[in-house]
Amino acid sequence: MHTAHDLFKKALNFGRSGNAADERAVYDEIVRQMGDATEIALKVQVARALFNKALTFARQMKLEEANRIYDEIIACFGSAEEPELKEQVSRIPADRSVSYHF
Repeated sequence: MHTAHDLFKKALNFGRSGNAADERAVYDEIVRQMGDATEIALKVQVARALFNKALTFARQMKLEEANRIYDEIIACFGSAEEPELKEQVSRIPADRSVSYHF
């Protein structure tokens, strides 16, 4: 099992090379490996992976897919009391109907 750090590094490398599909697959792997974790640090990694996955869709102007993942983050972590998880939820754009400028 890879560490979250190793997987994020791998995902970012795919992203830098323009391979969004493989980047998203690695984020999915993080969620698979750590999605049931109870430790806050691991929950934060899952939230980060989901957020980054949404960003890959937004960069490709696939806003419906990005918004679906933002909704998933809110459903999973929106009522969290932990500041680290609240921070991840707060990163979701208020107006998700517009694209990002990268």
